[in-house]
Amino acid sequence: MPLPDEPPIDDYVPSEIETSTRTTPAKGSSTELTFIRTHVGQRFPAKVEQALVNEIRKLRHYDRPVIEEALRRWANR
Repeated sequence: MPLPDEPPIDDYVPSEIETSTRTTPAKGSSTELTFIRTHVGQRFPAKVEQALVNEIRKLRHYDRPVIEEALRRWANR
């Protein structure tokens, strides 16, 4: 769920600061990035998305509900 002061993901337009700090997209399969964006409900700077992709890769041997819960906890810290 997006934070109250942030636009929903469909209306997301990166701010000037975000676009200037985004050098390359996160290196992950589109499946991993779609999973992150769907379950967290917002986009993050590339560095954060990369960290989330890395966390998902570490959790791949767990069932999907375990990964979803871990992702929610990680995103809310």
